[in-house]
Parts: sequence; C-alpha cells; structure tokens
Amino acid sequence: MRAHTDCCVRILVLLCAALFTAGETSAVPKKAEIYVLGRFPSGPEAADHSGEGFGLGGCIVLPSHRVAKLFAAVAGVDWVELKSKTRGLDWTDYYAETRQITTQHYARLYVGGEIGGHGHGFLRPHAGVNFAVIGYWIYTRLQEWDWETADWETFRPKRLAFRPSLGYDLSMGLEFNFRDKWMIDLGLRTLRSLFVPLQLGEDAVTIYPQYGEVYLGVGLLITE
Repeated sequence: MRAHTDCCVRILVLLCAALFTAGETSAVPKKAEIYVLGRFPSGPEAADHSGEGFGLGGCIVLPSHRVAKLFAAVAGVDWVELKSKTRGLDWTDYYAETRQITTQHYARLYVGGEIGGHGHGFLRPHAGVNFAVIGYWIYTRLQEWDWETADWETFRPKRLAFRPSLGYDLSMGLEFNFRDKWMIDLGLRTLRSLFVPLQLGEDAVTIYPQYGEVYLGVGLLITE
C-alpha cells in the first residue's frame, strides 16, 4: 500500500508542475478531442473480475506558450463497459459448484499534463500522466450447478453496486496534424485503480486492478 501512496504523491507533484507550466494559454490554440478506446485487464486482480471492453471518451488539451509549446494541461472523461467475467468460488462450507459472474461499467474523470509536440508539425509525439476520480458500476450474480437440469441456476439475482475509487494513468501517443485544423491521435495508456472494494459474501476485499488501453481519437482546434 505504501508503494501506491508514494506513486500517488509523485503523480500529484508532476500534475501540479504540468498545470503550472501550462498557464497563460490564451495565445495558444486549444484542442478538443473525442476518441474510441479498447481496454483490457493487464494484471491478475483485474483479470479475475473483468474481461476486455470498448468505450468512448473526450478531452480538452490546453498547451502552454512557454518552453516551445512542449507542455500542456489535459482534462477529460471516458467510459467503458468491461465484458462479463466468470469466476469459480471456493466455499469450504458449501458443497455445490458455485460461480460468480461480474460485469463492470467503468467511468473516470481525469486531469493531468502531457509533454510533446503542440506546434505546427505534422507528426506530434506526446506522453503524459493523469490523476483520475473513478466510478465502478459492478453487476454481480451468483450461480450454482443444478445436477437435475444439468445447467447453471441463479440463486442470487443480479445486483448493482457502485464503487468509487481513485487512480492514475500513464500515456504515450502520436498525433497527425492536418493543416492546424484537425488531428488524428493514436496512443496507448496503462491505468491503475486504487483501493477498489469488491464485495464477496460478507467480506470486503480491496484490490488494485491494472488495465491496458489503446485509443484512436479525432481532434479539432478551438480558436478564440
């Protein structure tokens, strides 16, 4: 847990530095972007409870006129529905074969900073870090194997639980700038959620799921 806390502190320091550096942006064109994304679990804690999924997002990029327009502040939101994950349960006090099926809706609101090309070039590589407020809408249902019907029977209906969390991501991408009017942005992210409580029976289990992501976005300049 200390490692996650130290990482959060470092991200907050980088975030504050990026936001400070990206000040006084009125003379620099801003960018609004919408993107489609594919997200997949990249660690055992995420893979045990969800599959891959697809979603949508959008962000605003505010470049700085300082340091040759290398720094920018970023704010955005995205949403993804992760596919259902079936997981066997080992209950020593219960003789039946039992499984839990989990479906997750994952939304986050993030702010951060990025470093890279924000000028007039055609190829504009960039990398960034973001800190996020995350919401999980988790659907779970429990089933047991019925030997008479030779099928799974639901004995605890689907229920919805909302789980708020915090997290961060690291990103890198390449943007194609077409005449300073519109852009195509292709990139990768690695995301980590912190302190996610999953309710399993009567015991609350806290996990730190990690995900990988690919995204493809289209951006437009916002001129004043």
